Amino acid sequence: LLLGNAAREKGDLSTAVRMYEQTLVFNPRSYEAMNNLGVIYVTQGDDENAAKAFERAVAINPESVAAMNNLTDLLMSKRSYRQALLLCDKILELNPEDVGAYVKIGVILAESGHLQKAESIFKQALRIDPVSVEALRNLGVLYANSGYLDKAISAWEKAILINPGDEATRNNIEHAKALINDSRKRN
Repeated sequence: LLLGNAAREKGDLSTAVRMYEQTLVFNPRSYEAMNNLGVIYVTQGDDENAAKAFERAVAINPESVAAMNNLTDLLMSKRSYRQALLLCDKILELNPEDVGAYVKIGVILAESGHLQKAESIFKQALRIDPVSVEALRNLGVLYANSGYLDKAISAWEKAILINPGDEATRNNIEHAKALINDSRKRN
């Protein structure tokens, strides 16, 4: 397992896969090896095998939040929101203060058109962790997509104070400010 992790960190994915597979020969219940295989499969664009690996990791260890998070991310990328929400619920049963799970629920709700519920979930995440850049960033996106550019800028500026190197959020702020200026010029 450790050799697989070292190979993965060096970018030698074929060796990492071999090491994780060898780990599973010796210990078929190594949920860490299964989860790490899934991560590699995602990197290689093999979502089908990634999902199987994450599902097996969760089956081996139903408390593996890392594998559940990885599977949730994969499901969200495929817009399989119902399954992703079920996993987020399981994560929150294990850790009621998992801010990442709340943010994922908020994103799913926003993507599904439940904007007020999404806003409430993002704010709940921020009550748990007031410096969650992920929650602030997504709250800003929610506000921007709803036409509340000033609120979006405010959320994003808080995120920038926490993570000054976040160029994507800086770009969002500049874009929102440009939209506001253009709107004022037309009026």
